[in-house]
Amino acid sequence: MFVWVPHFWFDLVHYHKDLEAQEAMKIAGNRMYMILGGRSFLDRLPTRYWNKQVYEWSYAPGPFEAQRSWYFDVIDDFILNIHLDAVTTARIGELFSKVKSKADLGLIREFEDIKSKARVRMQLEHSVVKARRLRRRCCEYFGIAEPLA
Repeated sequence: MFVWVPHFWFDLVHYHKDLEAQEAMKIAGNRMYMILGGRSFLDRLPTRYWNKQVYEWSYAPGPFEAQRSWYFDVIDDFILNIHLDAVTTARIGELFSKVKSKADLGLIREFEDIKSKARVRMQLEHSVVKARRLRRRCCEYFGIAEPLA
């Protein structure tokens, strides 16, 4: 699985679901290569519990850096595209820039508003060409050979 995430905010909403997914991927022997666009304290917080047998991640600037409202997952020839509205994108960015240490974690309560008010467009598409193109860019970024799939 190859992933682009401008900010890893999911755990603020569903922490336990991420742990369940992590365990399932470990059992199945799957690997997730994740490019993270944010570099704040809050962006780096999940690395404390991410399993290195499952996740490989990087905060180095990458090929999708300008795409702050777009998130994607590529699995085989399937792409899950997620587009957040501009207001939600800005609010997430603002929250992540405000939390600079453990002392600021109380600010996460502000994130509760985003749960119910975000406008999101999700699309699952099957595209051999697009998936191959995204996979290739991710593989180049991580310096790995592209899977044959």
